[in-house]
Amino acid sequence: MKKILLTYIYNALLCGVTAAFVLSACKDEDEVSVPVITEIRNYAASPDDTVVQTIQAGQWVVVMGSNLSDVSQVLFGGIPATINSTYSTDQSIVIQVPSIPFPSVPKDKLNVITVANSTGMASFEINVTGAPIVSHIRNNAASPDDAIVDAIFPDQQINIVGYNLKGATQITFQGVEADLSSVVYTDSSAIVQVPSDFSNADITLANMINYTTPLGTVAFHIGIIGPPLVTNISCENPSEGSTVYVQGYNFVSIDSLKFGGTLISDFEASPDGSTLKFVVPNLTKSGPFMVATPGGKFKTIFNVNDATTGALCNFDDISPIGWGGSGATVSDNSADFPGNKGKYAVLQNDIVPPWDWQAWNGGRIIILDKVKWIPAANEADALDLWAVKFEINVPAAWNGNSLFVSSENNDYKITYEPWKDATGKTFKFKTEGWQTITLPFSLFRKGWGGTIPPTDLKDLLGNTESCGFAIQTMNIASSNSATSLKAAVDNIRVVKIK
Repeated sequence: MKKILLTYIYNALLCGVTAAFVLSACKDEDEVSVPVITEIRNYAASPDDTVVQTIQAGQWVVVMGSNLSDVSQVLFGGIPATINSTYSTDQSIVIQVPSIPFPSVPKDKLNVITVANSTGMASFEINVTGAPIVSHIRNNAASPDDAIVDAIFPDQQINIVGYNLKGATQITFQGVEADLSSVVYTDSSAIVQVPSDFSNADITLANMINYTTPLGTVAFHIGIIGPPLVTNISCENPSEGSTVYVQGYNFVSIDSLKFGGTLISDFEASPDGSTLKFVVPNLTKSGPFMVATPGGKFKTIFNVNDATTGALCNFDDISPIGWGGSGATVSDNSADFPGNKGKYAVLQNDIVPPWDWQAWNGGRIIILDKVKWIPAANEADALDLWAVKFEINVPAAWNGNSLFVSSENNDYKITYEPWKDATGKTFKFKTEGWQTITLPFSLFRKGWGGTIPPTDLKDLLGNTESCGFAIQTMNIASSNSATSLKAAVDNIRVVKIK
């Protein structure tokens, strides 16, 4: 009995140990080891399956290591990739790098690959890159001058800040290529010199930087400010205290402004850089209008504050007006047309009937006999290099009565109708004081309402040394003019404009 009992106890203990061993063995078999990453390889046939130090979005790679068969998550810069267990073994995982939103990924996580299973995780650092991204532009200078900018200038050194900028293959500004040999790269920027010459810029790429690397191209919009350009000066012969408006382009970060050789220190530029205005100081000399910015300089080819250069008539001491009392009257009454220097001519008429061209009807014509338009040496110049200029003052509404500027030879004329817009719609026009009118020779046409331009200066003027000149009012409509007209004209001149 005792032997039977001992045998029973032994068997029971043996079964317990065996069960414990089996359970222990099962536990060891089910436990998953922590993954390990040893290297990253390009996923390609040999010999292109090399170890890589840089990977890019969309690239297929092989994560090498151990304990990888049970990995449930792979992260590139914190961004999960799609796992296909078919391509996984204990020593490798074949996986595609996901698209990385570089601006939103923390810098300390961007270049980190992480794999995880139920037991733990492993990380591996590698350079992760993609197509270039430009976030902003800084001026390349010591603080505090290294500010973010919204406009750049020719020859300026700038810092392009963003992601994946290293190894640029091309950087263009409005289509003009920058010199890549001088580019300095940092982890997140490229220091580059803006080209100095934009004469061959592509207008369709205005205000655009295109940044290209082997992985792609990004376009970044920013104001690219070229040299300033003047298209119109409201009055080229102003009086002290009057306001002058200058229209054009790129009036940004102005360094200096001169009117007739006089420095203008107090001026105002519009936010879009298209307009300048200033109050005229005491002017003591003549000279070009000049404006300088970091983008370059502009200087008019003609003088301002100049009533003598190229003058056909200034109503004071150059070429007296013809036709006596039947034409315009000459006055120096500052009360009627304030802000002028010396004498001026006055054109005036009441409501004009349809098709009325009667210049001899008092006050409707300024005529000059045999004046010298241009030097004979310039008669081979192109028509668009020269223009008729004069100052005009229209204090009351003007609508429906055309002003014609004409030469003596072959009756070539320019029609001046400031009361009509580009669509033909009319309105009541008047000026704020004296304004300069510029009428290029290329606008002359043969006859009343003609369409045939002169072939050259000789055709327009006949004898360049001596040609008649006239400014005349006329109603060329089928109805009465909408208003009467009273306008002052001064400083009739012909000058080179290009």
